[in-house]
Amino acid sequence: MEMEKQLIEEAQRLSDLFFDQADTIEAAGRVPAELSKLMAEAGFYRLGVPQEVGGLEAPPRLSSEIFEILAQGDASCAWVAFIGTTSGAALGNVSKEIGRQILASPTTMLTGVFAPTGRAELTDEGFRVTGRWQWGSGSQNADWIMGGCMLTKNGEPILDKAGNPANHMMIMPADKVELLDTWHVSGLKGSGSVDYQVDNLLVPTTHGVGYLDHEAHSGPLSRFPSITFLALGIAAVALGIARASITEFVALAKSKKRAHSRKTIAEQPHTHLKLAEAEAQLRSARAFYYEAIDAVWDSTQQ
Repeated sequence: MEMEKQLIEEAQRLSDLFFDQADTIEAAGRVPAELSKLMAEAGFYRLGVPQEVGGLEAPPRLSSEIFEILAQGDASCAWVAFIGTTSGAALGNVSKEIGRQILASPTTMLTGVFAPTGRAELTDEGFRVTGRWQWGSGSQNADWIMGGCMLTKNGEPILDKAGNPANHMMIMPADKVELLDTWHVSGLKGSGSVDYQVDNLLVPTTHGVGYLDHEAHSGPLSRFPSITFLALGIAAVALGIARASITEFVALAKSKKRAHSRKTIAEQPHTHLKLAEAEAQLRSARAFYYEAIDAVWDSTQQ
């Protein structure tokens, strides 16, 4: 419980800092390196990593609460923390030795895209990886970048145990990956979610992992549904944005007046009605969200 308290307190501290830096983050089109390092030092990129390889293996509820708090300060930073967490969870499917090597530095960050839009040709040397992926959030600060790939050998698809074309995540050194200038948007601009690509990059077979396999480790997080875990952060960031929006509106309403009115927006009865509705909708959505997470998490403990 002490660790959880410290993580929540650090999330709030960084959220306040990110709020003050929001314009800088927006203008940069990415999370500045120094801010990403602060999240790494706080452990926010290791929330989903098994303890056996140096991660925190935090309960999904705690991770979601952290993303929600960060999003109240800056949604892009929260999004990158979420992507870093889910990407780091892939280390649950590599050997302990490889996982510890990848996490040799306390500030190591992984990011990546699970969609298998690349191809990995199995050779005697390892995998020869070629592909391009979209939405590489946080990749500017990553040490390792992953990309989903369909597996082939001699140009033919490799089949999994069920007889379907197999796909794996390839864990690639960030300095071997080309980032493309494709992220020109109005929302989550600071997430730096650019496209990236590699061409015939050699990747050791030890660094090609099946995200849904969960064969290497047996901690409680490995029993949590993988696809559900990948999606949790999306809702957490949205909840944080909604809370920040209401907070900002309340502050604005105290001083802003409508045209041809002597009363502030806060003094208008209709404002109270609509604000109450928004508050109720947010609180009910949040309660249901965390209730669902707790129910799934409890089932993994049995």
